Amino acid sequence: MKKERVSLERTDPAPLADIVPLMIKYFGLSAGLASQSVLDLWDKVSGAGAYTLSKYVKGGVLYCNISSSIVRNRLYFRRAEMLEAINKSMQDDPVLPKEVKEKYKLKSIVLR
Repeated sequence: MKKERVSLERTDPAPLADIVPLMIKYFGLSAGLASQSVLDLWDKVSGAGAYTLSKYVKGGVLYCNISSSIVRNRLYFRRAEMLEAINKSMQDDPVLPKEVKEKYKLKSIVLR
C-alpha cells in the first residue's frame, strides 16, 4: 500500500477547516483522535461516566467495565441506541477526516 504524502508548505491562505484534517493526517493522529472521540462520546451518550471504571476501543468494538450491575443491565438494553448515537456524533465531527470516520466506525459495545 503506497502512503500518500501530504504537503504542509505554505501557499495561499486556507480556512482552518481545511488545514486541521491535513495536519491530523500528516502527524498520524487519526487513530488516537478517533479512539479518544469515541471514549468521550461514551460518557456523553450513556450518562454512565461515573460508573465506568475503564473503557477502550479495539477492532471497532467499545469495551466498558461498569461498576454497578444495575447500571450495566440498563445500559445493556440501550446498546443499539447508544451505538447509533456515537456513530452519528462521529460522522458530525468537523475535525476528523472523512476516511477516518468510516475506518473507526463502531461495530458493537461490550459491557462488563
